[in-house]
Amino acid sequence: MRGLYYSGFPALEISDGSAPPSESQRAPGYVRLDWRLERPFRISEKFQLSVVAEVLNATAAKEALRYECGGRCELISAGPVVLPSIGVEATF
Repeated sequence: MRGLYYSGFPALEISDGSAPPSESQRAPGYVRLDWRLERPFRISEKFQLSVVAEVLNATAAKEALRYECGGRCELISAGPVVLPSIGVEATF
């Protein structure tokens, strides 16, 4: 299992122009967990096959990409992107 945490990138708080922008605001944090299961099978002394199942972003978290500011600032995010896979690996 692997965990990843981003605290959120710095963002400027856009106001009506009467005050300078503030750098105290941040985008939302991002937490992602990945997991991997592997079962190896030794075929010979120099050859091994493994059955692998893994999921990237098992928590189905959305990631903040950027702020777009026109008349109003809006947070643009991506996801959730969840990538499951099942496969076989050979080692020799």
